[in-house]
Amino acid sequence: ESADMAPMPGIDSIPDLVTSFRAAGLMVDLTLKGHPGDLEGSQGRELAVFRIVQEALTNTLRYAGPGSTASITIDQRAGSLDVRISDDGVVHGRSAPMVGVGAGQGLVGLAERIRVFGGELDFGPKPRGGWYVHATLPDEGEQNV
Repeated sequence: ESADMAPMPGIDSIPDLVTSFRAAGLMVDLTLKGHPGDLEGSQGRELAVFRIVQEALTNTLRYAGPGSTASITIDQRAGSLDVRISDDGVVHGRSAPMVGVGAGQGLVGLAERIRVFGGELDFGPKPRGGWYVHATLPDEGEQNV
């Protein structure tokens, strides 16, 4: 398979993405639940999920800094896909934020992209510090495109 025929990143690419953020200093816990085959998804949907995780981890690195902890849970079940990412905020005694880090896409743009697939993206600060991102996507068969 040549490089120009390489598939777009999707859910299968998330473990490698997590590895790269761990190398940058984040402590990342990744949990994959369900069976990928239960949810038939287009490359566009898979790419959107990948970008959500990428943006959330980028924001954790940017605002909470290296040494902070993030957790990701991706739950694929018949009928829906649930993606939850949260971080613990700034590590005490560490300086944040980092500048010059980021894809520049932004969660607002990703929320619009998720709505195209009939899903929702919610995000914001957690009550005790840190940040959360939560996306839900229905199975493609459940929506009218």
